[in-house]
Formats: sequence, structure tokens, C-alpha cells
Amino acid sequence: MRSNTETSSSSVKTSISHNQHEDAYISYLDTIPNVEKYRLKDGTLDYDGIYHKEFPLRYIPHEERQSFPLPNSDKEGYSSVYRHAYSIKHGALFSRLDDNTDTLLKMCDYALQKYKKLDCLGKRELVNGKFENKFTFKTYGEIESLRDNLAKGIKSILPDYSQNEEHIISLYSFNKPEWVIAQLASQKLAIPTTSLYDTLGPQTSKYILDFTKSEILFLSIENIMKIIKLQSSEGLPFLKYMICMDSLANHSGLVQLSARHGLTLMDLNQLAEIGRLSQDKTPNRVPDRHSLLCISFTSGTTGNPKGVEITHEMATGGMVFTLAHIEKGVANQTSSSGAKEQYRTFCFLPLAHIYELMTTYFSFICGNQIAFPHDPSPLCLVENLKIFKPHVACLVPRVFNKFENALKDNLSHGGVAAAVAKSVIKRKEDRVTNNDGDDGHMAVADSLIISKLREALGFSQVSFAVSGSAPIGPETINFLKSALNIGFKQGYGLTESFSGISISQSFENVSSSGPPGVATEIRLKDIPDMNYFTHDPQTGEELAVPRGELQLRGAQLFPRYYKNPEATEESHDEDGWFKTGDVAMIDERGRIHIIDRVKNFFKLSQGEYISAEKIENVYSSNNYFLQQIFVHGDSTQNYLVAVVGIDPLNFGKIASKLKINKRLEIGKQLEQINKSKELKRRLLDIMNGHVMDELNSFERIYNFRLYIEPLTDCLTPTFKTKRQPALAKFKGVCDELYKEGNLVKSSKL
Repeated sequence: MRSNTETSSSSVKTSISHNQHEDAYISYLDTIPNVEKYRLKDGTLDYDGIYHKEFPLRYIPHEERQSFPLPNSDKEGYSSVYRHAYSIKHGALFSRLDDNTDTLLKMCDYALQKYKKLDCLGKRELVNGKFENKFTFKTYGEIESLRDNLAKGIKSILPDYSQNEEHIISLYSFNKPEWVIAQLASQKLAIPTTSLYDTLGPQTSKYILDFTKSEILFLSIENIMKIIKLQSSEGLPFLKYMICMDSLANHSGLVQLSARHGLTLMDLNQLAEIGRLSQDKTPNRVPDRHSLLCISFTSGTTGNPKGVEITHEMATGGMVFTLAHIEKGVANQTSSSGAKEQYRTFCFLPLAHIYELMTTYFSFICGNQIAFPHDPSPLCLVENLKIFKPHVACLVPRVFNKFENALKDNLSHGGVAAAVAKSVIKRKEDRVTNNDGDDGHMAVADSLIISKLREALGFSQVSFAVSGSAPIGPETINFLKSALNIGFKQGYGLTESFSGISISQSFENVSSSGPPGVATEIRLKDIPDMNYFTHDPQTGEELAVPRGELQLRGAQLFPRYYKNPEATEESHDEDGWFKTGDVAMIDERGRIHIIDRVKNFFKLSQGEYISAEKIENVYSSNNYFLQQIFVHGDSTQNYLVAVVGIDPLNFGKIASKLKINKRLEIGKQLEQINKSKELKRRLLDIMNGHVMDELNSFERIYNFRLYIEPLTDCLTPTFKTKRQPALAKFKGVCDELYKEGNLVKSSKL
């Protein structure tokens, strides 16, 4: 086991989840009930049996509660503690399937053995300068062999492996099969990994490499020169090896250049071959449930990122969560040719972020085909989806919004066929909106029309979609459910909880994040300054629909921030509850609704508190032509202003409504609007008209400036706005907007 605690008393004190409250923690975490019923003759578990028989509460009828408060668990300033109905039934939270699967390594080993002959990781091969229109796969057995050889190769370049338990391996690439293989090999050695990504910027990359003392960096060929330049300009004192995920057969110059800068460069297959030929017989360290799987650096909005320690227990808790709450749709059905199909998932979102990491490992332990993009650009997503035809789409609101806009745009310019399709979608939307729990059934004629829309996005085999990372508008959910005839699940989670801890059911019409999962319990804390309460201020009775800061506890919660005891202590209370900073409502059926953020609020001159992030999400979700938005308020003013980034591909219809010359290039159009109070006022009428039902008058925008992607250098990798850098960049603009004044004070708003 790798030791992660420091010897100081403060370090022990801040190991909140697993050390300080160990006895209480273990007392309510358990394996699944009756697990021996699912034991196969070879001693492994029947995951499909567990999936289909042990977790029937995945499909709780819509009229029934999905989570319940524990009796007498509320106290002053806090709601009751809520658990999923399944956890209530069995009196436990669940951190693993059984004691033989208490680490992710054991679960991955199980998958590698059970699915040995099935396709595992695949990509489009580059042939004669072009990517093939098919995905080529390595089997689970081939991946196991490559993993084991790569692990031996890593040991061969870490001569102090047996004595030094502090090694950390870094990864720097867009999604590739080799990214997963590198982490699997590190996992085999009980060496945690961490990730770099371009949006961090070179200084943050240097910070992470130095802070973790990474000696080995696995990276894509595109990133080699970036590291060499960083080594040359800033120095990377701990880095020794760059292991390229792509072949270096025709890149001897890069190898020589790296050597001149004190770095050894080889490709992944070369290191695996070194491992295959190795005569090393020393045993690998074996991780236990407290061992680190990886350190995930959260992007943060100020200062250096914090490293979240992701343990094996968090990962196995996450696997139990996904098994319990995510259906497999058409998984393992028989194809038209009579062969049994594998379930297919596409690994598009960055593996450097916890959402994709969780879903990819879930796919892996279930024996799915997992395909990877040939190019990280979102412009290539639909092309890959059409070729691969996945069974599920796990994406983020920004992508789903683009799908919605593209479909609506095509339906607006498609003649009679499009008009018929719009009618079909409208009927379906009405059913989704009015009937809680629509099951996706539709007439044959309607299905033929919808199938064309599904094929256009590569959704022909998709049974449901999952959205995470940020809130998504209910209108978008209802439209896509109706236009594509799919289920739609919205999840909630954080890096600190190994991604999702809750997820909604596929055909609910309520835009919630579902109940807490079987591995986590939740509660809410009062926020009097923001007028969020868990109890009636007059009677003291707990509210049926409490509101407050969401707090989490359970198997999926992290133990500490890496080498940061102060941040760890600040993030937990004395009972081990993690303070998310998100404001939630728990509805009458026990489902979580994220409604606000604790920190991102300020007061206007009339005394009203404003949550900027909430307002930005509402505007983005309800105005399809917006791509970025930064809302600002001044305590000396009584209204809000904004910096707005438009989507050039979807702004044409708005320009037509404003009667702006279509022949003008987009920059000239925006310049014309920015210079005209009348045009800005008319555009504000459109934007504010779309948010009237969700925002109070003091929460709406009353002046703005238009740009194309103004916040690109002020966004975190998960597309959250870094508020301080954004304000520093646009403080002058905001001052000018206040000087220009309230543009809609005389309007009907």
C-alpha cells in the first residue's frame, strides 16, 4: 500500500473520510446483500446477475419516493440525512460488490479475464494519410498482455520502485486507448497517476509535474514539443522520461532533441517490449482500498489547482453506483446476423476529467467495446458517432445544446418533410411534458420519421443519453427526448466524489439529478443569507421540500487534497460531511435539484442577492445562440450587465430578426449591434423573453457587449467561468456598460 499521509498531526486530522471517523464510517458501508447467490464456479461474480436481479429499484415507479430521510437525523440548521430507497431497505451504503472486489485493480482484472476474447479498446487507424471509416479493436486479452508488459517496462526505468512508494506517473493527451492502458499499467504497480491538459496552460502543467515529482510522463506526439519548450524555458527538475502514446518510428529527430534537453523519449510499445524482455522477478505492490488510484487536479477559479486524491474505494463505490443506477439499454442483444452484439460506448469527453474516467471504467468492467476519437475536436464527434453507432451517449450540456440547435435549424429549413417531423416531435414533447414517466413508445409512422433524425447525429442505436458536469435546461432535455425518441438522464457529482453520486431515471419529465445513489448519503445546510432553509423559520418544522447547501458522505467521497491539509479541513465539517458549495432542493420524491452556488453571489444596491452562475446557466440554456456569458453586478448599481459570446453558426436567425444585413461578416454584425442602443434593446427583449419564467426582474440583464468566444482564456477545463480573471479582463467594459446605462428600464420587462 502506498502511504499518503504525512507524519504531522495536522495531516492525520485532515484525513476526514477514512481516518478520523473510521469506526463510524466502516459501520455503515457494506457489500451488496446476498452476494453469494451471484458467485460463479470459478469464484468470480456474475455482474449481469447482480445488475438484473439485485438492483431492481433502478426502475422505481415515478409516483413513488426514490430516497427517504433517516428518522430523527435532522438537527438545527440541517435537513434530515437522505439515502436511496435501496440503501434504506438494506440499512447500508455500499462501497463494493464483495470483499474480493474492494479495489479497481481487482475489478479490472476480473474484466480482463472474463471478456478475454471480446473487443475492448478501439480507434480509427491512419492508413495512407487518411483515417479509416471503421474502428479497429484490441481484445481484452491483448490489452491485458500489453498492460502487464508495460507495467514491467515502467518498473525497469524506476530502479527504486521497491523502496520508493511516492512515485506518481503523469498523463498528457487527448483520449486514446493508450491513455487507458498507461493507467491500467500504473494501477498494476500501485502507482497513482495524474493528468495534464492544454486548458491548464504551461505554468499549471509545470506546477503539477513539479508538485507531484513526476519522473514519467505518458503523452501524445502533439505534446512533446510543448514539454521540451517548458523544460528549456522553466525547467522540469523531476521529469526524466517521456513515453509517447503514438509511434516514433519516423520521428528520430524528436528523440534526439529530447535527449539534448535531458529527457529520454521512447514510445509506449518500445517500453512494453522492454518490459516483455525484462527478467525482473520482484513482486508488484498491491493496492488496497485506501491506496491512490489517481490524483485529479481540479481546475479551480483562482490560484493553483487542488489535487483530489482518488482512492480505490472511491472507484469501487462509483462502480457500484453505476451498476445500480445506469441501465444497459440494448446491451448484449442479438444482432440481425444472429451474432451477439457487445454494448458500445464512445469515449469522447476528456479522460483527464472524472466524469469520463468513471463512465469508461464502468464500460470496461462490463465488457463493452470502447471507441476513441481520432481527433479531439467536437467538429468530428458526429462523424465518429455515425461510424461507431454507440448504445449510449454520455456528454455535457454544451454538446447537447449544439445537437438541439442543429436539429431545430434543419427542421426550420426542410420543407414538407421537416414540417411533418416538427409535428411528430411536438406531439411527443407534449406527452413528455404532461405525462410523468413517458416510456418512449410511439407509432410506427412516427418512429420512421424520428429514425432519420437519429441517424443524422449517429444516434441510431442510442437508447438513452446522460448529461453531467453542469446543469442542462429542461427544454433541451424534453426536445432531445422527443426528437430522438431516447431516454435522458441527468447526473450530479464532483471530482471529490469520483463523479456521479446521483442520476435521474430515463423517462422522467422532471429535470432533476435523481436521488442520492446507493454509495452516498446527503443532507442540506441552511444558508440564511441566500434565503435557503431546511426548516420553517416560524414553526421549526422540517420542510417537505428543503433547500440549502448540499453535503455528502459515503464511499465515493475523497479522503483529502494532495499535500493540502488546510483545504481538506475547510472542505469537511467535524462529522466528515463534504461541503459541495452547491445549493440543492430535495423534492417530495427525494430527488436532488441543483439550483444555485454558495460562493458565486453578490448584493446589488437595493439589497437583492444575486447568483451569477445560476443566471449564466439560465441564459445559456434558454438562448440557443449564446455560447459564453459572464454576468456582473456592482454593489452601487441596481441592475446587472453582461459580456456575451455568441455562437456564429446559430446567430444568423437572430441577425435576421434584428434586420441586420446578412452579407456582413459576423464581426461586423456584432459591431453594428454593439454601437446601437436600439438593436441592443431589441436583442435584450429576445434574450430576456426566454428567461422570464425562471428569473426575477432583478436577475435579468439590462445591458451587454457582444463578442465571439470572449471567455476562452477565462474558462476552467469543465467550462466554468473563472470569475476573477474574467472580471479583471472585462472590468473596463463593465464600467462602460454601467456608464451607458439600463437599456430596458422603459420596456415592459
